[in-house]
Amino acid sequence: MTKNNKAQTHMHKSLSFIIPVYMNNGEQLAHMLNHYNSFPFELKESINIVLIDDCSPVSIEIPEDINLNIQIYSILDDIPWNIPGARNLGVLVAETENIILLDVDHHLSIDATDAMLKANLREKEIWKFKRFKKGENIKPHPVTYFMKKRLYLKLSGCDEDMSGNYGSDSHLRECVAKLQCDVRQTDYRIDVASNKVTASQHTLIRDTTHNKAIMAVKNKDPLALHSKKHLRFKWEFSAEYRVEK
Repeated sequence: MTKNNKAQTHMHKSLSFIIPVYMNNGEQLAHMLNHYNSFPFELKESINIVLIDDCSPVSIEIPEDINLNIQIYSILDDIPWNIPGARNLGVLVAETENIILLDVDHHLSIDATDAMLKANLREKEIWKFKRFKKGENIKPHPVTYFMKKRLYLKLSGCDEDMSGNYGSDSHLRECVAKLQCDVRQTDYRIDVASNKVTASQHTLIRDTTHNKAIMAVKNKDPLALHSKKHLRFKWEFSAEYRVEK
């Protein structure tokens, strides 16, 4: 894997994984990267993993044996639970027409990745995925969405009024419903990393009280009441890694 000091566009990439990252150590990230590193080369050369470091207390380190297309962007302002902002930044810088919103503990199957690379998405089409934890089929993640980048932008992305506090996914889901998107629940699979690994990711408190109050108002007319004020923070491009044969 070759590291570049500035972002470049590579025509073979056709799908971007948008993954916010906030962590106290690199165990969770390494676990995820090792999963995708095991994919066949023809898949790896076609995907670009866009990591948005949400002002983590430790630096993102990419293990030497990882051979993937990776871009790293860093948020410089320490805003707790800035997942909306991180997603917006990740989609903004994504080089591909098709994107998928992911969490760092979500591991897409090879079949799901291959199907997305071959997909011919309609303008308002969105895919959702089955989710498994320890082999058990659990509730799908509310906004693990595979969609066109321009559809995400048409939805105005995530509302950053909810950055700073936990729990913002239902607003994006309401925007999707309001725009009458064609949401498909597919049979393709995502596996959630084990509790042991996930527990090491961060120590932020999950309290939805603040954002539930905001969404109670916004979700009455989610597109009209969307703030549409994006990237309320300083950020920078950090690094790029390119897959090698």
